[in-house]
Amino acid sequence: MRTRTTASDRRASHRRLCGALSRVLLAGVGLEGQRERALAAVAGAPDRHVVAAFRGGGTRHGPFLGLYAMDDDSMGGTRVFAASRGAPLSFDRASVQAFYKYDTVSRSFDKLDAVRFTPRTNGVSLSLTR
Repeated sequence: MRTRTTASDRRASHRRLCGALSRVLLAGVGLEGQRERALAAVAGAPDRHVVAAFRGGGTRHGPFLGLYAMDDDSMGGTRVFAASRGAPLSFDRASVQAFYKYDTVSRSFDKLDAVRFTPRTNGVSLSLTR
């Protein structure tokens, strides 16, 4: 089943994701260049839903891999920004372990009780095979 995102959904998601990049994922003076490139990648995809991808872990998400523009039809993502050399060029639905929403108050990615991508999704944990 496909879940289409509206322009309003994407704008809200982009705002949350930009906050997560600035305050959590790429916070600090030492990451300023990376943060600017990541924010530009989000701004450069206004018609796509962008999510943060993490290496899959146990109960919490693992390290930040990069940003991915989602495809509403395939439920997969294509990389628009790499924060790690281990970030894959793309992923499909089968490699997603969990879905997350960024909570602006607690400044954390909270796991969603979802079995598929939704407009509320701001992050995903990926099962990466080497």
